[in-house]
Amino acid sequence: MLAPIVTVVAVLLNGAAVTAAFLEQRLVATSDDAAQRIRLIMDSAPVGIAYLTPELRFEYVNRAFEEIYESQPSALDGGHLHDVLSEEHLEVITPNVRRALRGEKVTFRPPGRLGHGRAPERNVSLVPDFDSAGMLAGLFLVIQDMTAQERAQAKLRESEQRLQSLLEHIPAGVFLKDNQARYLLVNRQFEEWFGLKNEEAEGKTAFDLYPPERAVRYWAGDREILRSSVVHSDEIDIPTASGEVRTFTLIKYPIHFGGVRSGYGGIMIDVTERAEAERALRASERQAELANRAKSEFLANMSHELRTPLNAILGFAEIIETQLLGSVGNKRYVEYANDIHSSADHLLGLINDILDLSKVESGNDELMEAKVSIEEVVDAVVTLVKVKARDGSIQLCEQIEAEIPPLYADERKLKQILVNLVTNALKFTPSGGRVTVRARFAPEDGFILEIE
Repeated sequence: MLAPIVTVVAVLLNGAAVTAAFLEQRLVATSDDAAQRIRLIMDSAPVGIAYLTPELRFEYVNRAFEEIYESQPSALDGGHLHDVLSEEHLEVITPNVRRALRGEKVTFRPPGRLGHGRAPERNVSLVPDFDSAGMLAGLFLVIQDMTAQERAQAKLRESEQRLQSLLEHIPAGVFLKDNQARYLLVNRQFEEWFGLKNEEAEGKTAFDLYPPERAVRYWAGDREILRSSVVHSDEIDIPTASGEVRTFTLIKYPIHFGGVRSGYGGIMIDVTERAEAERALRASERQAELANRAKSEFLANMSHELRTPLNAILGFAEIIETQLLGSVGNKRYVEYANDIHSSADHLLGLINDILDLSKVESGNDELMEAKVSIEEVVDAVVTLVKVKARDGSIQLCEQIEAEIPPLYADERKLKQILVNLVTNALKFTPSGGRVTVRARFAPEDGFILEIE
């Protein structure tokens, strides 16, 4: 019986390290040694194995078979097969036993449970054994627990279903290609965007599916990902099935199985709205840049046009103020000429600031700092706005601390700050009121300028 057992063990182990030829070569010592070796192999087999006589009596069972039928141990020692099976299983196994006794190998799955019922998912095989004369010597009864395999297959099917559901409902186009850039799969969103069914795309390249100019472009991307095998993304414009050209972010990634590249996948995300918004923003920025340039040119031209008459005013005011051409006859005229000169000089400074507007906007404006007399600055500011104060019947007063030290600052900008503040004060002071400009120095706080 040893040689048939060798063959069956080799078949049941399904190509394991111990093969039938190897076992047969090892049967060289004594039959007892060989039988012991075979029993060790049979007992370590992960399936239940029993040998039945043609009368269906147990002649041998391995350890796994004993564990399955541990509730009937006595029946396995020379007992009849029918002694360990329920009536339900007898109805199923009897016709299969008949087929095996006729020399046919039979595999089937009985309903319900076998033995003490630990695992309901079992395959039962009946393998006829013939002697050297070709006569039936017995039957191998093999019971294989399929629970783990069934559960693994069920988990695999569940995982595949989840993946399929994800691919079908994800709001992105997904495709897979092999190493020859042939489509393996496209999902529903890809189909909807490009009107290309999965069965139509499968096994085909870009040259089989798209116009030549597009196919060449797609093939260049296929070749790059297959060459580099690194994840990369790009933004491309692609015509959809409706003829509308939309913008997609395309992410490509290599796929490896067992350390070997088997192709690559792609994920396409429709970013048309964002791309259009960015294009509109860039266009708006260009328009704003052009408008800003036009504004700067206008201000520069206007400033140059204003400086010409202002220089004339300054010149004439200085002539009158210095009485270069003779006495003006009235000291008030000299005072007015001084005011005109001071106002025109301040206005010229503002115009020069306008010419430097580009520097201000670029953050490159330079301060012309020097020692400044606070008293002189305040006097100049009061002189500039005293006409407005007089017109509003508002008293304009100065309160300058005695012996106030000079301030290190940009005189023109400081003067403009004070002019703006005093002008606002005059604007919001009622007729008959008073605006006071104070200046003092505190060692702990520095220079303090107040407009009340």
